[in-house]
Amino acid sequence: MSSSFALSGEKWPQFRGSKGVAAIDSATFPLKWSADENVRWKTELPGPGSSSPIFWGNKLFVTCYTGYGIDEKDGGSADKLSRSLLCLDRKVGKILWKEEVPLANPEDDYRGYLTEHGYASATPVTDGKHVYAFFGKSGIHAFTVAGDKVWSEQVGNSSSNRRWGSAASPILVGDLLIVNAADEARAIIAFDKATGAEKWRYEAKQLELTYNTPTVHTPKSGKIELVIAAPNEIFALDPKTGKKLWWAKSEIPGNISPCVISEGEILFATGGYPRNGSIAIKGGGSGDMTDKILWKSKTFSYVPSSVCEDGLL
Repeated sequence: MSSSFALSGEKWPQFRGSKGVAAIDSATFPLKWSADENVRWKTELPGPGSSSPIFWGNKLFVTCYTGYGIDEKDGGSADKLSRSLLCLDRKVGKILWKEEVPLANPEDDYRGYLTEHGYASATPVTDGKHVYAFFGKSGIHAFTVAGDKVWSEQVGNSSSNRRWGSAASPILVGDLLIVNAADEARAIIAFDKATGAEKWRYEAKQLELTYNTPTVHTPKSGKIELVIAAPNEIFALDPKTGKKLWWAKSEIPGNISPCVISEGEILFATGGYPRNGSIAIKGGGSGDMTDKILWKSKTFSYVPSSVCEDGLL
């Protein structure tokens, strides 16, 4: 991996940054770069991965995998698969520590769309004291930022009907660690971040093919919602209890990969296959909110999550 810029803040603790919006108020970015131009450092990792790096202070965290699925022509032996969480010095790129997580349950075979993202796709999350890494059927793992193992928990070992593997990243909401284990268990699961104790589990068959990272939304009422887009539905859970607060029929079928975007009172969802689309809905309600959908569009994003800026999506 390489670094070519410095963020002005001291933390980027989860997928898409502090608030999950993929934006920062002030920073200096290069407008062009190459293999050599505007590159501050490069560090070779033990293997590939599709997770994003995160950092807190001078420590940068990223995941990768080794042993299987490295070469599309010859994936190797599936029982050799192993994942690693690495901590690097953010200023110079030196690897400070590496913790390897061996295979706990067999993963989906290295074929189809799995060859496009591999077996380390979930971005880790940190609160500055601990860092949490999700490795699909091999579970969720907590470490101190010094690299000491704290706890590990399994989430399930099933697969979606497409067998595409895991993609969603864990997030922290207060003292809870939230994991989208739709692929492994058709469930959203909340763990006590300190102990790994399971606090609640929301299960639904409709979570099949739900690959997006849950979004934290705070409407004017101040009651925090955990929002997920599933095939044909967008819905919100109470992050403290896992209770379903509201839902709406989105009419966007198939796999849903992009995160729901929260902007003020409004939520935006996109994705789907083979029929695609986007919707906007006002959050903060209860029960069936289908009639609260503000608009629908055939314009969509299939995998990347959107960004809101200056009234534009």
